[in-house]
Amino acid sequence: MRVYGLQKADIQTVMDKMGIIPAQSFDQTSRNCVQISLRAETSDSVYARRSFGSGHRSVSLCWHGFRDFIRGVFQLGATRAVTALGRWESEEDFDDGLRELAETNVGSMV
Repeated sequence: MRVYGLQKADIQTVMDKMGIIPAQSFDQTSRNCVQISLRAETSDSVYARRSFGSGHRSVSLCWHGFRDFIRGVFQLGATRAVTALGRWESEEDFDDGLRELAETNVGSMV
């Protein structure tokens, strides 16, 4: 995902509050853009994804974690968030399409 309008330290603040960490990339790609992939800190974390079949929890970020992270960066002043699922210019823009996103099988796209 790419977040525009914030610095790496701002995004770290959101992650620290939520208990999530970078999965792989966490790079300031320009002075106005940070590229990041996310995961839960541990499989016991609030935002750890749960398997429907077995109930097993992994460090993959659940839908609620993705939603709360996007909201968090916009509350800190992000001007845009871009993922494989869409592009949003504000928290309101993101919330307007939330119902459709919740029914999308995200898989490994984010």
